[in-house]
Amino acid sequence: MVFQDESTMIVETKSSPKISCLENKSSSPVQPCFHSSCSHCDVTYLKTINSEIKQLTNETELFKYSSIDNKNILLSSSSSTSNIPFETQQLNQKLSLTRHLLDYFIQPKLNNQNTFSDQDDDDDNDDDDDDDEDINYEEIFKEKPINEYSLLTDNLAMACSNSHILLRDGARLILYNEKEKLHQLEIKVQHPGDFIRDLCWCETLGYYLVLTQYLLFIYDPDKYSLTIIDKVKPIQRSKFSSITCSDNIMFLVNGNGQCVERWSIAKSFHWKLIKRWPETEFCRENFRLTSRIRANHIMLALNICGLNFGYRICLYDYHMKLLRRINSDSNLHLLSYMNGNQWMATDYKERFYLFNDDETIKTVIDYNGKGGYIRNIARLGSNYIAVKVLNRLQIYKI
Repeated sequence: MVFQDESTMIVETKSSPKISCLENKSSSPVQPCFHSSCSHCDVTYLKTINSEIKQLTNETELFKYSSIDNKNILLSSSSSTSNIPFETQQLNQKLSLTRHLLDYFIQPKLNNQNTFSDQDDDDDNDDDDDDDEDINYEEIFKEKPINEYSLLTDNLAMACSNSHILLRDGARLILYNEKEKLHQLEIKVQHPGDFIRDLCWCETLGYYLVLTQYLLFIYDPDKYSLTIIDKVKPIQRSKFSSITCSDNIMFLVNGNGQCVERWSIAKSFHWKLIKRWPETEFCRENFRLTSRIRANHIMLALNICGLNFGYRICLYDYHMKLLRRINSDSNLHLLSYMNGNQWMATDYKERFYLFNDDETIKTVIDYNGKGGYIRNIARLGSNYIAVKVLNRLQIYKI
């Protein structure tokens, strides 16, 4: 049992009525804004938030510079010296998350307000997310892959950074870029029957997180090294099933969804369990298991299998409060967060389902004749897409 006594969330939000992950939007109204203190999203409030973020940025820079200027003084106190890097890291992590919040929904609202304003703005810094959302995946998949690689198995696990693809092929971890295969590592499990369940890229650490049924590793794509994280273990008599992360936050699924954990992670390996939610707190009806969890910078997507073996996708905030359910007649299997507010799912046959986090299926993409049933997909930076099908890895240029 890991950190059983640490069961309190660092920041508690205002309590709100719980809704079932089976309920639709019509029966369970969803707040128009995710920000707990922003019920009306008026432009004055949003501009104030923007100003506070700039102030926080300046304070972070001043903090770092002052620590350098006073280096000789700080060296006389070992305790003070040890706190400086940690405090700087905490400020940077908070700043990073706040910036993502601004980019995701506060800045678009400011832009909408400016559209109807009589004042002229000279802001030429357009967000690239608008271009990302205009990507036509159907047209991309009509072209031939720029590169294709044979695999020995049809395993699901795959993740991408901005420059690398890491995937599981049997007992091997294989690293690629868009041009070639870079490295192959044989995984020797410590438990009989253990295997790699899931992979994800962690931008904050600069490593891949490699999850087996019983263990968590970090994989360094520059040094080709694999390191075990001893502090993270499944709860008693259960197994890990899925992992995701965003900034300095990691989420783990224990026992096929019987429990979801939130961790604070850092390069210093000062990792801490923040909260543990049993299934009864996030999905109280028609629940058999959670097969996959994915995150963007604001919310989580969970793939939940019901008692009738039908799969659905539900979106939660970082406190495991249900936001909405993706409505579809198809048996959706969650694959990956793509960009902006877009996610990709599949029927594990020959179709992709691109959906937004506002409950709508945006596009159904046929992938017929491309090498077999779909296993996974991920964005490789801003210029490439990696698709894993039966026994093959295919890379497309955007």
